[in-house]
Amino acid sequence: GVLALSRDGTTIAADIDGSSSLQQASDFTYIRGFKVIDGGLTFDPNRDILFGVDSSNDQIVAYDAHTYSELFRLDIGEDVLPYPYPFGNGYMVVSADSRFLALSTPTGIRIFSLPTSTSPSQPAPSLAQHRGMVFDHSGHFLYIATADGFVQRYNLLTNAIDLTFNLGGWLNGIDIAQDDSYLLVGQGVGGTAYGVVHKIDLPSGNVTNIQFPLESSDFGAWDVAIAGNGLAFVTIYNTDSGPSVHLRQIDLSSNTVSTRPDVSSV
Repeated sequence: GVLALSRDGTTIAADIDGSSSLQQASDFTYIRGFKVIDGGLTFDPNRDILFGVDSSNDQIVAYDAHTYSELFRLDIGEDVLPYPYPFGNGYMVVSADSRFLALSTPTGIRIFSLPTSTSPSQPAPSLAQHRGMVFDHSGHFLYIATADGFVQRYNLLTNAIDLTFNLGGWLNGIDIAQDDSYLLVGQGVGGTAYGVVHKIDLPSGNVTNIQFPLESSDFGAWDVAIAGNGLAFVTIYNTDSGPSVHLRQIDLSSNTVSTRPDVSSV
């Protein structure tokens, strides 16, 4: 895997086994996951821009490091590989004047000129990569989590998507509170130390990241379910000794995660 540090030293970007995320440098608190970055990453030394390699499309993607909006893409010009490693495939550096980016590829080193001005682009709402979904209890909406990091609200009266939450990463299971006040969404892209379940307050749109420590071979949250007693449950995808899931319990009053003493894996 590879690591990169933001220009102010507060944020670490990590690409571990093709799974990329941002976390606070001080304590590794989870900030954001990126589904498409799987082949290396680096920060701009003068601008708040994160660069990452999208090996599926053989492109370098530039993101705003604060809003996470996509700014632009650069075609690499050859097939590149996922799973970067230091000083080899996917290793990237940006020049001190932010004019050039160099990328190590399977055939050598490629150098790209970087644009001096950027503008964010917003993807059109889509359900093509749908994952978990849940109806609200009023029967007005269907909430759909997607593999490209969005929660889309489908209005059953207008037959259209009327609200989007951009959480990033790869979303999996989703559930809604009995009073329709919030959603829980499993984030499939974990950080270097923590995984996350996103809690979306529906009246305000505010998002709280409920963290849990990742164990060996854990990747991220898989499915979520809200119980009627102030608790919720999350399964965590794990590849140790073959694919399996670990079970964790969430105390919704404190947003803390614990291991059930009676069962830890399913």
